[in-house]
Amino acid sequence: MQVPRFLKHGIGLEDSTGTPIIHRGFTTIINLDRLRGLKHHEHLMKLWKDERTMLGDPHAANVPNNTFEHIPINQRRQSLSVQSNQNTIARFQQGIFRGDALALLSDFLDDRFPNGGLVNLAPPETQMYFQDTVPFQQRFDEFLNEHTDHPHHDTWFYKNTRIQRYAQDFYPNINILRPGSGSRYHQ
Repeated sequence: MQVPRFLKHGIGLEDSTGTPIIHRGFTTIINLDRLRGLKHHEHLMKLWKDERTMLGDPHAANVPNNTFEHIPINQRRQSLSVQSNQNTIARFQQGIFRGDALALLSDFLDDRFPNGGLVNLAPPETQMYFQDTVPFQQRFDEFLNEHTDHPHHDTWFYKNTRIQRYAQDFYPNINILRPGSGSRYHQ
């Protein structure tokens, strides 16, 4: 039996004896950023706030449900495409805002590919031909499902579900985030 525990920075899971549940060597805690990215985050955030308030946490009521609601529109820039000009690219090289499309892709790369690696932007039906690479589309889809609150979730979801059409647009974005990245095209 798993029991939720409402912690200062998220929700943890314990067994019936009060021992934290360990998964893949780590305690099972869903931090507030991940909580906000879940499908029914509004209900979970309300539950977390209510429980933390009952536990005497004076700051819980002031925690925003959506971490992006106060980010100005000029800090929610679109992703790059193969047609992006040098001025647009240069602006991203000066810094990426949390609400930018590149911030979501950067979080994905940091989370799922912390040590780099070869990713495969080929459509799922051709995955069998690329044994030395990691299929990008499925992993990015899983990541996007955990971050539905990001202002550019829908943009990336659209491009990822149409990977055959938009694969070329992923490269300039990845190259900004991981300078020196290369690309290989297989026919």
